[in-house]
Amino acid sequence: MGFSITGKNPEDSIGLIAYSFYKLEKNQYAEKLRATGKTTQEIDLAVKQFHEQVVHTQLRLDAYRDNARTMFSRLLEDWEEEIRKDYQQQIDIIENKNAEIENLRIEIDRKRKIITESDIIKNQAIEHAKEEAIIWYGGAINYTRKKITNLAMGYGIT
Repeated sequence: MGFSITGKNPEDSIGLIAYSFYKLEKNQYAEKLRATGKTTQEIDLAVKQFHEQVVHTQLRLDAYRDNARTMFSRLLEDWEEEIRKDYQQQIDIIENKNAEIENLRIEIDRKRKIITESDIIKNQAIEHAKEEAIIWYGGAINYTRKKITNLAMGYGIT
């Protein structure tokens, strides 16, 4: 009979799992009989009877499928939990990287502001030095003119 006792077709995941439960129980039954000293013929006969009971008892077939659904459901829940954890870890990593980027932006803006303020102060100092140089140059020219005028007067040159 094989797979048809628990599933409609080989694509039926629940049926495949249900069949594995059937095979597990059948194997455990045979092992129990072997452990009690039954002969191979007795075990074969008992396993065939077990099979016939399962095939003709819808409640038992339904129990295999219910167990399969439960197992499949648990597997999906476990996978979902693992995926959620991995996803959350990735989100946490991204959020940490975004926080690092934001901190770097803040630091860059702070340094840019310091550089801008420094450039303003430097430019003001240059402008002040230019003004001082112009004033000094103007004073030097006036001083030189006075000297020349005084010298010229001293020589009688006007």
